[in-house]
Amino acid sequence: MDRNKIIVKHPEIVGDNTLKCSFSCSKKLESFFKEKVLWVKFNRKIKGVPKSLLAIPLLSNILPIAWASDADVHVEEIDSQFLRSAEIVRNSFQALYPKLKFRGKIYAKSIVETRGYNKQKSAALFSGGVDSITTYIRKRQEGPGLITVWGSDIAHTNDKSWKLVKQNNLNFGKQNKVSNLFLQTNFRSMINYKKLINKFSLNWWGNIQHGYALLGLCAPISYIEGIKTLYIPSTYSNKLPDYPWGSHPSIDVNVKWGETSVVHDGYELTRQDKLNVISEYIRSEDPSLQIRVCWKSSGGKNCSHCEKCSKTMVGLYLAGVDPNRHGFTMNKRTLDNIKVKFLQKWKFSKGDKYHWEYIQKSVSRNKSNIPHEYAEFFSWLEKVDISKIPVIK
Repeated sequence: MDRNKIIVKHPEIVGDNTLKCSFSCSKKLESFFKEKVLWVKFNRKIKGVPKSLLAIPLLSNILPIAWASDADVHVEEIDSQFLRSAEIVRNSFQALYPKLKFRGKIYAKSIVETRGYNKQKSAALFSGGVDSITTYIRKRQEGPGLITVWGSDIAHTNDKSWKLVKQNNLNFGKQNKVSNLFLQTNFRSMINYKKLINKFSLNWWGNIQHGYALLGLCAPISYIEGIKTLYIPSTYSNKLPDYPWGSHPSIDVNVKWGETSVVHDGYELTRQDKLNVISEYIRSEDPSLQIRVCWKSSGGKNCSHCEKCSKTMVGLYLAGVDPNRHGFTMNKRTLDNIKVKFLQKWKFSKGDKYHWEYIQKSVSRNKSNIPHEYAEFFSWLEKVDISKIPVIK
């Protein structure tokens, strides 16, 4: 009986800065893909990047699908470090999701040790949100390049939103005298999430794809820029150590290629801890800092209504910062609506619940930061029994 397989074709560089990598797959896997070509357009020339690194952006997106489907992946040429690390990453996914079986192997005609590009530089994935701004603040003495992916939370076809996000991140880079590295890609639109969710009963993007995929996209630019250390900001903390998530330290720190290794940054910090770091930075360095956390809004701005915006605004006030000055719109009516949604409308994951619990714990020690007109809301938040709110599976 023939095994399921994915065959990666030879990657192409189109023009100076666009990578195209196509593949074919067994019929049983075809429904998981809307397109069989991954393309990535960089704001740097990538001519000269070794073939051993060019397949990594595609592999980091399709390997978890192959593993969960017990399929083998065949590739012409691959970096030896990435090949070794992929085995460990597969085992990490297996440990996080024991109900699934992550199997299958990578077969390469040529395994290459990619060396000679390390310039001791660092870079960080940077969306402009709480996690990524905190990572920059913590690592700013290194002057890390800021890598922003168009096609992640903003569709690669959404020019209007992207222009705003790009300009905000350029302003941040200019303010801090660091380089901005931008890339545009179809890495999400090529995946059929509905089919994957139905098959594996997981939020494929959040639970599986995003961490490994975002890191892998950076392989070509790491060679051009001479990046030794690549930071990926944590979403959660070691206060919630067993929470399975697509960007987890057990996955991220094992991702390697060539002379580049990954650091999962900020895992010891809660989200409220990070907002405290940002508030100090605002007071000491950048009083006009803009923060973008929203994935509900299609306009590249915060909607100031969703659960993620809400916990950020509430957390900023507790950290002594007025969110109205930093990308949000908040007033007493906003807080009244948060209370209603909190109890009646929002569906919390275990991770969302964890964030709110740590926000709640910080109310009592930060009452001096709360405006008088908002005291009633924060008094309610301090007392509400979050443990009784049901968690979605």
